[in-house]
Amino acid sequence: MWDRLQNWKNYLQDIKNYSHHTIRNYVSDVQQFSEYVKEAPLKNIRAQDVKHFLSDLHRQKKSPTSIARKLVSVRMFFDYLELNGHVSVNVTSGIVGPKLPKKIPNVLPLSFLEDLMTEARKMLKFGERDRLILEALYGCGLRVSELSSQDLQDIDWDRRELLVKGKGKKQRLVPYGEYMQEALSEWLESRQEFLKKTQAQQALIVNSRGERMTTRGVAYVLERICRRMPEHLRVSPHMLRHSFATHLLDHGADLRAIQELLGHAHLATTEKYTKVSMSRLKEVYRRNHPRALRTKLKTIE
Repeated sequence: MWDRLQNWKNYLQDIKNYSHHTIRNYVSDVQQFSEYVKEAPLKNIRAQDVKHFLSDLHRQKKSPTSIARKLVSVRMFFDYLELNGHVSVNVTSGIVGPKLPKKIPNVLPLSFLEDLMTEARKMLKFGERDRLILEALYGCGLRVSELSSQDLQDIDWDRRELLVKGKGKKQRLVPYGEYMQEALSEWLESRQEFLKKTQAQQALIVNSRGERMTTRGVAYVLERICRRMPEHLRVSPHMLRHSFATHLLDHGADLRAIQELLGHAHLATTEKYTKVSMSRLKEVYRRNHPRALRTKLKTIE
């Protein structure tokens, strides 16, 4: 009955609209579990088998994040089987995964981001494109996959809005400002010269061959620009998205509005940025308030 795995894969793709990357990970996790139980009949699988599988992953020193995801994958698969009557009960019910550490997103200082934008404009031949990449990631808070999939027709020049195709094929409108408008105009003036030998006519961001730029290509562009910076920071595209959200929150933006701009399905996902702002507030307090630093208080007295 493990042949149901292909049906589940089709369900994730056609009904749930998950990305290819997400589906590949989920299916790989369930395949790993099926190998662990030696592809025993699904009706014979018990909760104890799942627990032993998780324990074995722990002995292999897999990270808590990896173990938790594999449990989610197996649980989702059995949810599908139960929903369609292939099993009578989901054997993963009640099984608790490892406790995950709460990570605070890395946020870049505004001064560094401004210098990064300036450095991008100095890049030979691709300065206009690379600046646009940074403006879209930080100025609009796009995911790198969303930027890669942007087409020319997704731009509303009059309203200054982008139609963004997010996770699960969900769409949202994201406004952009004068800097982004300027970056778009400058890039589109030079973009055409890279399309002479290709058919990627609709892709907003293209590489040197005129093909739609991949997510890895965008990450490489950012990496190349950062190597020219004196700070030598390792910056990922998602750090720009984190900075976008945190800087909005720091300047008084409503959390619900930030949720809409980021395309988060749940407010809880957006709330992690409040932890970043709180950590900054604590640092300001620690550095400046006389009741926070005993040495400073003694000096005042």
